[in-house]
Amino acid sequence: MNRTKAFALTTLACFTMAFTLPGCPDFEAMNQKMADLEKKTNESNKQVKEVSEQLRVLTDEHNTMKQLVSQISTTVLEQKDAVEKLDAAVKSSSRRSPPPPAPKGKAPAPKKRR
Repeated sequence: MNRTKAFALTTLACFTMAFTLPGCPDFEAMNQKMADLEKKTNESNKQVKEVSEQLRVLTDEHNTMKQLVSQISTTVLEQKDAVEKLDAAVKSSSRRSPPPPAPKGKAPAPKKRR
């Protein structure tokens, strides 16, 4: 009989604690803190999503810029090669051709100084 009384008292104590716990002032404060933390967590998650979206956009722009710089670099190198070939062609043609002849006829009179 002592065992059953001890079991009954233990069970009664557990049920009493379970029913009185939600009414505790500390429990209400804890619920309020939990609600505040959930709100802050949701705000933080929203900010993380916004920053992630901004990062994705910036990454896309960076990749686009890298492609454009690569294309510009290729174009500049091609133009440099073309200019060097043209310069070499001009130099070689100027070496081959004789200087232009002096104009024939009257030479202009030198100007007098005063």
